[in-house]
Amino acid sequence: MEKKFCYFYGDNTVKKGDGFRGFCEEFYTVIKAEVFNNEIWEAEERAEVIAKQNGFKLAGGMFTSNALPYNFKTHYTVIYCPKNTKVEKKTGFSLIDFIMAYESGEASQEYLLEGFANLIKTGQTWSLQGHYGRTAQSLIDGGYISREGEILQYVEE
Repeated sequence: MEKKFCYFYGDNTVKKGDGFRGFCEEFYTVIKAEVFNNEIWEAEERAEVIAKQNGFKLAGGMFTSNALPYNFKTHYTVIYCPKNTKVEKKTGFSLIDFIMAYESGEASQEYLLEGFANLIKTGQTWSLQGHYGRTAQSLIDGGYISREGEILQYVEE
């Protein structure tokens, strides 16, 4: 059985050229996700995670193919989306908001525990900067969060 892939366009298009005589090339980032059981929506959810991890969003455009178009080698950066990409459950948790609050020191103790619990639960903490993994492990070792990402006790402020 032949593999089927979806290619999702990122919203981080870069234009190169000075526009002189209409010369301007666009370079795209595309996420390549294999489709399993014809479930394109599942491939798109995985692609959204990869886009977010790379600092951009999906632009909305997408196509399916078994081979890359001829111009992909010069005009596209292709990021492969692995099958085991952990999809963030739609809990309302925003990784970006959590990291911004954590890094700026504006997060309460309760929010920190909830944020790290979510990172552990989704597996994201182990793919972030090393500090996040070490902090998560300290919270697990301290008995605040379980290895599955459940909050066991809150820190008294």
